Amino acid sequence: MDRPLIQGKTLEEKFISLEKILQSFQRRLGTKVMGIIPPVPIFYSQKFPSESGIIFSALIPLSGDIPKAFIRVGNFLAKDPTLTVTVATDVASSSAKVILKDAVTTYDLSWKISAGSIIEASIFPVNAVEDIFVAMLINPFLADTQIKSFLLEEFLAMEATQDAGIRAESEQVSSERIAPISTKRASRRRVSE
Repeated sequence: MDRPLIQGKTLEEKFISLEKILQSFQRRLGTKVMGIIPPVPIFYSQKFPSESGIIFSALIPLSGDIPKAFIRVGNFLAKDPTLTVTVATDVASSSAKVILKDAVTTYDLSWKISAGSIIEASIFPVNAVEDIFVAMLINPFLADTQIKSFLLEEFLAMEATQDAGIRAESEQVSSERIAPISTKRASRRRVSE
């Protein structure tokens, strides 16, 4: 005689048995969670460029693409300065020149860069701006990212563990920062005439 799939005598016992079966099937389905790889920001600011006009120079540790550059100038000290952004690799280099007319400028680059590339931004004339900010986002290529697969249950358990650790750290920090409050109240005397 075959054993029935759903066991139990009462309706409640049968529902509990059915829930266990469904949980078992869910684990076997292998539901996965995908994460989003956020872009990596690169940003620099200078009160004044260096004597050679260089605003920044940076070594890039990952491969990816740079879709745009954002430039903000606090004060223009000369008319229509030119910002040059150069990416150099062992094999070749690319550069883009932007004439800065507005306080905020967005420039489409669409550059593909490799790990070990050097990005440099400079301005001409050298004393043309004061308080300049340059920002870019690198969208990393999958080859330079760490890919992990988790079952949904594993991911939720890991997330709960991390959340508990963050809560514990924040409670510890907040308890260290808050000074004890005195619970004594000033007594008031009522004077009768």
